[in-house]
Amino acid sequence: MSKRSAASPDLDEPRKRQRSAPAKGGASDVLKDCRALIQAVINATDEAGEVISAPFLKLVPKKAYPDYYKIITQPIAIDQIQRKVKNGEYTRLSECKKDFLLMVSNAKTYNLPESQLYEDALTISKVVKRFKGEAPADDDEEDDVELELTDDEDVLPAYGSKTDKEKSVLDAARELIHEITHIKNTKSVPYSVSFMNLPDKREYADYYQKIKQPMSFNVILKKMRSPGYETLGDLDKDVELIFSNAYSYNEEGSPIWKDAKAMQKSWRKKIEKRRIELGEIQPPPPPTPAVEAPKLKLTLGNNSATPAPPSAIPPRIKFSIGPAGTPVPAPAETKEEQIHVVSAAAPAAPPAPPKPAPYVPAPDPWLRDPKLPALIPLLNISGPSVALRIPPSPISRLQMYTITVPAATTALSVSPILNTTLPPIRAGQFSLSVVCNGRRVNPSAETGAGGGFPVSLAGVATSRVECEIAIAPPPGQDAGLEGRERVVVLVVRRG
Repeated sequence: MSKRSAASPDLDEPRKRQRSAPAKGGASDVLKDCRALIQAVINATDEAGEVISAPFLKLVPKKAYPDYYKIITQPIAIDQIQRKVKNGEYTRLSECKKDFLLMVSNAKTYNLPESQLYEDALTISKVVKRFKGEAPADDDEEDDVELELTDDEDVLPAYGSKTDKEKSVLDAARELIHEITHIKNTKSVPYSVSFMNLPDKREYADYYQKIKQPMSFNVILKKMRSPGYETLGDLDKDVELIFSNAYSYNEEGSPIWKDAKAMQKSWRKKIEKRRIELGEIQPPPPPTPAVEAPKLKLTLGNNSATPAPPSAIPPRIKFSIGPAGTPVPAPAETKEEQIHVVSAAAPAAPPAPPKPAPYVPAPDPWLRDPKLPALIPLLNISGPSVALRIPPSPISRLQMYTITVPAATTALSVSPILNTTLPPIRAGQFSLSVVCNGRRVNPSAETGAGGGFPVSLAGVATSRVECEIAIAPPPGQDAGLEGRERVVVLVVRRG
């Protein structure tokens, strides 16, 4: 059964190890004690009596947990400690204890505090520290966070006695750092990998020339141990310094710059929530609903006690027309008028949208003036079994018809009768055209007295035939549609 939960970035920095002088009991006694300690760890059980050492016997597989080796810089497991005892690499029991505590620290770093593996690591830490009462040897460089823990302190490193408020701040600080360093990208790699340790001074000498206040999450963890953070506001300043340094040194849009942005967005939400819980800051006030400004009423009338504003609009005067057509003022109305003046402190109400004008259909450009005579008093369409006479419309100069002819009909004659009583037609100042299916048709004889236009319907099931006359306008004028008439006939051939 797997107890492992989501990963978080490594909270440990690499430590240099130095061999200490051999213990006074001889190498054989040291090896004997180390083997006894290993067995004690392997046999460790939880409160329910279940052995808890199984997940610590060997390192986690890289294929299953690839991020573990990016987070944990010094992986170690019980089988490696056994190998070191077998090879005689420990000269003191404290050195063996330190490797076990490193294993505990790795487990606490990688796993969530509420996970079972985290709890099991704390149990193993107690077994190691209580074994023969010998404390681990001090490192020359820096101690791991867990080496500062006492048997009764399982969450945060302690220094001296602390008030409940100080412990609450440290608890919240540790949880916040643990949470923010858990955030992963789409490849399941924590964003914080690049921010756990300070850049190497030899490889990034220019970093320390540009960045005057270097900061990393491991530096923050050290400050948590001694003297610690008095408020979460102090912690917030250091975390924000990590992000601002990343923005200053890296190009905008670079991977590290984007990682800092992603972490900062999450951090600000988390830190604000915790600071509100601890009473360090006040929650933001709820949005104030908009309050309508009061309206001032002024009454204008015959009451002399009511002052009229200087810019008052003069009252409207009604007139009635007398017998001689002379306007006579109407009797004064006694009804009081009310003017609402909106307070200057209130924003002016937006003007009401104008009411849409009532729909008025556009006039028909082909509408016939009944006073004017028709240009084509009659249109004849003739052919085999077809004789159609189309008179002018009394209301429109554009007419449309549909006729059906036998399928054997392949030709028709279109003969417009023109109104020769009109001077322009009599003078030949007009144009007459017949179009069938988009192609102009030439007349077979002189038109006007009954000559026709031969129209071919062959090969087409439906033909569109148009006959149009247009009066030529006087020089410099546009006749428009008033000097035109058009008849459209759809001819459908059916068997």
